[in-house]
Amino acid sequence: MSSRRIIPPAGAEVVGDGSTIVAIATAMGRGALATVRASGPGVRTLMRVLLESPPTIVRRATRCVVRDVSGAAIDEVVVTLYAAPHSFTGEDLLELSTHGGLMAPTAVLAAAIRAGARQAEPGEFTRRAVLNGKLDLLQAEAIGDLIDARSSAAHRLALRQLDGGLTRRVSLLRDRILELEALLAYDIDFPEEDDGPMPRARIADTADTLFDALGMLLATTEQGTLVHHGALVVLAGAPNVGKSSLFNALGLAPASRGYSRIARVRRRGGAAGDRSLEPLPRASCAGAGVRRQCAVRRRCGGDGRRTHNGAGSHRGHQG
Repeated sequence: MSSRRIIPPAGAEVVGDGSTIVAIATAMGRGALATVRASGPGVRTLMRVLLESPPTIVRRATRCVVRDVSGAAIDEVVVTLYAAPHSFTGEDLLELSTHGGLMAPTAVLAAAIRAGARQAEPGEFTRRAVLNGKLDLLQAEAIGDLIDARSSAAHRLALRQLDGGLTRRVSLLRDRILELEALLAYDIDFPEEDDGPMPRARIADTADTLFDALGMLLATTEQGTLVHHGALVVLAGAPNVGKSSLFNALGLAPASRGYSRIARVRRRGGAAGDRSLEPLPRASCAGAGVRRQCAVRRRCGGDGRRTHNGAGSHRGHQG
C-alpha cells in the first residue's frame, strides 16, 4: 500500500478550491450501514491509497477492503466511483458504504483525511454541485427542505422543487419580463418604423399577464409557510372539560411522554405539542382553562409561535 498524499491533478475543469473533500454523509448512531463520501480532483488517488483492489469501472458497486496508510485493515466496504462531470457535485465522486455504528465510518473518514483529503464543511457537497451547474439555488434549498420535512405535504413540495418545479416557474417569469422589456425598448427606440409604433394594448396585455403570474406565485407564500412550519392549533375551554385528554388522544404528545405532558398541563397551566397530522405538521397547545388564559398565552403561546413560525421565513409553493 502506498502512503503518498493526494496531489490534485493540474488542469481541473471544475469550480472549487482544488481540494478533495470527505465527510460522513449519514447520521451518526447505531445502524447497519453508513456512507462516507469524497469529492474532488484527488478522488482517484485517494481511492488507490485507501482501497485494496480499487474499482476500475465507474458506476459499478465493488466490494473492497479499506486500509490505512500503514496497511492495516479498517473495514470491508462497497465502493462506487462517479466520474466528472457525471456526478452529484460535477467532480470525481467516491461513495463508500461502510458498516454502521461509530467506529467503522469514523475510522474510514480519519484514514481519508490522513491520506490528504479535507474534512468537508457543512453543505459543501451541495455548494460544489451549485458551483458546477448541477443544481440551482432553489434545488439546493430543496435538499435541506427534503431532509427537514415533517409531513407528507412538505416532503412532496420539496421533491417538486428539487425536480425543478419552482425553477421552471421563475424561469417563465424571467422570460415574460424580458419580453416586456423588449416591447418597451422597441417602442422607445423605433417609434417610426414601417410597422408603426408598438400597440399600447399589446404592451399592457403583456404586463398584465406578467403581474398575474407574479401574483399567483406570491399567493402561494402562505401555503408554503404552512407546509414548512405547520399550523398552530389551540385547545381552549373551561377547566376540567377534557382538554388534556383530547390533547393526548390526538397524539400531539409523544406516547412515551404522554403522562408527563398531562401532568404539566395540570401543574403549570399549559402544554405544547408538535406532530405531523397529515397532510400538514401542526403545533398544538392546551391550557388549564379560560380563567388562566393569560398564563396559557405566556407559557404556551410563546412556545407555539416559535414552533409554528420557525425561522419566520417566507417560502413559495410551486405546486
